[in-house]
Amino acid sequence: MASENPKRKIHTATPAQWRALKPPARQMRRDPTPAEDALWQALRGGKLGAKFRRQHAIGRFIVDFFCPAAGLVVEVDGAAHDQRKGYDAARDRELEAKGFRVLRFGNDRVLSDPSAVVGEIRDALGPQSPSP
Repeated sequence: MASENPKRKIHTATPAQWRALKPPARQMRRDPTPAEDALWQALRGGKLGAKFRRQHAIGRFIVDFFCPAAGLVVEVDGAAHDQRKGYDAARDRELEAKGFRVLRFGNDRVLSDPSAVVGEIRDALGPQSPSP
């Protein structure tokens, strides 16, 4: 059994999808919500033992955070998501059909209990992620 190359490129969007999604993804990285920014500070730089990308294109979607090694998508939802639960559920099903796991956290929870949110993400990553 050949070992997997940890530096392999993971293509999650076609070139055409990426061309369409690149400008909004860049804008979202420049202007994160307070909850997204707080969570990014906890995830960036491999702090959990795995690399995360933020505002990453997967198919026709831009996900808040993505860990390629674990196939993990992390979404941070604000009040607007209360009105679009059906859309979010369909989006999650589509991402899961592509083989990704999806975790969703509300803005309030990320800001009020960040250690619990980071703990759930660490648990989803599996044994490779270090304890704080």
